[in-house]
Amino acid sequence: MSTHNLIYDAIQASAADGEYAEGEKEVIREAASILGISEDAVKQLEELYEEEQKLFAKKIQLFFPKGKPQY
Repeated sequence: MSTHNLIYDAIQASAADGEYAEGEKEVIREAASILGISEDAVKQLEELYEEEQKLFAKKIQLFFPKGKPQY
């Protein structure tokens, strides 16, 4: 596993509750710094996560135009 993948997974885990809080961002940036990952790379990983979430939401809208079924 690459260190970038580790940080990306941490971003996903931090945002799993629907919020990627500032405190979580700070901790991830600290961990990234320890791993030698630049601030710019962290921002890119955060942007990738956001883009993927938007695409997932779009997919759900297309698959379930009347709303996502409740189980």
